[in-house]
Amino acid sequence: KNMSWMTFYWSKLVARAAGGVAVWNKDIFLFETIKDSKIRTGPFTGCQTIPPQTEAFVVAVLANYGQAWEAYFKTCKEFYPRPVVVDAKKAKEQAAKEAAGEPADDVDDDDEEVMPEENTKYVAGPEFKPKWTKNDNGADPEGGWTKEGLAFYNEIQGGIRRERQGREVAIDEFETQVIKQLREDRGIEVDTYEEYLMGKKPKGK
Repeated sequence: KNMSWMTFYWSKLVARAAGGVAVWNKDIFLFETIKDSKIRTGPFTGCQTIPPQTEAFVVAVLANYGQAWEAYFKTCKEFYPRPVVVDAKKAKEQAAKEAAGEPADDVDDDDEEVMPEENTKYVAGPEFKPKWTKNDNGADPEGGWTKEGLAFYNEIQGGIRRERQGREVAIDEFETQVIKQLREDRGIEVDTYEEYLMGKKPKGK
């Protein structure tokens, strides 16, 4: 289970936080640890690909949303092929209709019939809520990250900076295992980016 989360974190979340696949893509994350990865070209050549503050943000996001995502994906499987939306108000209304034996809505906004199994399933509950953020946008003074969430981020960032200076062997080994798992999932048998490039070259060249 931890490895599944880590491969998701490593190949998807880090890229989004770093600015996209141009910064963190398979040519990088399949062969380099976050600690050792350096920008290869451009004016920032040699700088860290993923600075401590970016890595800390990704860890905080995973800790904040992990439980909610897990509950959501589990519910999506349960009600497939119906789309699932987290909406407390609509979930309450839908539950009341179902309890009263009322038929589910089967007409969309264009008055076209929709198959019952395609009706949206609205869900709500504490298991769908993140730890330290709210759904409020920036206009709400209480929106955004809570003090506890910000404290967690600062603590993680400080720990990452200390780890990068005297990097613990256990962390290096774990990151290496994540990279190894991702390569196995893609059928890649080489250990370095240079070997990978050689294998992609057409034969005879």
